[in-house]
Amino acid sequence: MNRTTCWFLHIPLFALLAAAGFSADRTVYLQRMPGDRLDVSMANELTHAALEAQEWLIRNQNKNGSWGAGTNVLRETALVLFTLNTFNQPESAAARERGKTFLRNQTLPCPAFPFGLDIHQQPAKLAQDWPPPAGTSARFWAAAAFSINRAGGALNTPDGAVFDWRRDAAQRLIDTQRKSLDGGSYWKAAQPETATDTEETAFALLAFFEL
Repeated sequence: MNRTTCWFLHIPLFALLAAAGFSADRTVYLQRMPGDRLDVSMANELTHAALEAQEWLIRNQNKNGSWGAGTNVLRETALVLFTLNTFNQPESAAARERGKTFLRNQTLPCPAFPFGLDIHQQPAKLAQDWPPPAGTSARFWAAAAFSINRAGGALNTPDGAVFDWRRDAAQRLIDTQRKSLDGGSYWKAAQPETATDTEETAFALLAFFEL
């Protein structure tokens, strides 16, 4: 079997999801999807949370350039690399290169985007069930935001009123982020048997680009 060639090692990821960039004063601006914007205070909190999550992911990279352990290594490495490439900050450049080198040397097929995300959720059903229960995974937030944005970017109640789902999602994610003693912050997987802290943190970061 030939060595794998992962599509996300070559395609500019900012063309697939919203990208982010540093300005001259080192302020991060997340270029989010069209639609209602978060207020400045919430946007700043979200940016800080994103930078903390990036630091945690970098610190938890394996020496061989991968992320995860056991049978999860390929999936987690692909997901984290996709996420860090989307965030596209200079602090993660070395980690991204190590991750790319690891994947290029594998003989297994790379998992394709969206890494298990259900990106076909129905906005009407989401609005009916809003707000999601406590403990809802970051995977859900990423999938829900992705689906809502591509359906027009709004959630409407049965009486036609539009509510600020972006702020609800951002606040829930910020509130559940955990500080690591080793540096950075992460999200704890609610069900370790189906997801890891690394995956949960990567999905939370992907959700940020949609808010």
